[in-house]
Amino acid sequence: MMHRLFILIYNKLYSIKFVYTIYHFFRTTIPNYFDSDRLQKFGYKDLNYFNAIMKENEIEYFCDFGTLLGIVRENSFIKHDIDIDVALIRGKQFDIKKIEQILTNKGLKKTHEYYYCGRVTEESYIFPSGVSIDLFIYDLEDDVMSTYVYYKDHSTVYPDSSFRSVKQLILSIVRQ
Repeated sequence: MMHRLFILIYNKLYSIKFVYTIYHFFRTTIPNYFDSDRLQKFGYKDLNYFNAIMKENEIEYFCDFGTLLGIVRENSFIKHDIDIDVALIRGKQFDIKKIEQILTNKGLKKTHEYYYCGRVTEESYIFPSGVSIDLFIYDLEDDVMSTYVYYKDHSTVYPDSSFRSVKQLILSIVRQ
């Protein structure tokens, strides 16, 4: 009985050590894209840098999702948020490849992009500080803006890890 208990405890400790080893490897070797402390420390500087790039190239954008909520509700980034969210409106002057070139020339690295119906609807970049920024691309028709959001539905079995579920987000513009 004691031998069995010893083996059980040893296996638990070994698995914890293994998990810790993997955690430590990713934490120290690969920049942590999901670190709210990093956003709190570098977010303002990175958002100001992004703003300067957009102004310099006359590209309009607005803060969106968690970033917008934090600005309105807390006058800061939300404490548990892990990235910066901004939105661009697809229009006549809109060229996603040009925007990508501008951002990469300024030191940002593209980490992923999502397409829906053959059009880019979201791109993510990472600043040299390690803070991630998501660019959501909206379409505007009359007084309706729409974009697509991608998420992992835990009740869905995906063919591989690159797949996501998608929902269309539709916003009506109210004019006064």
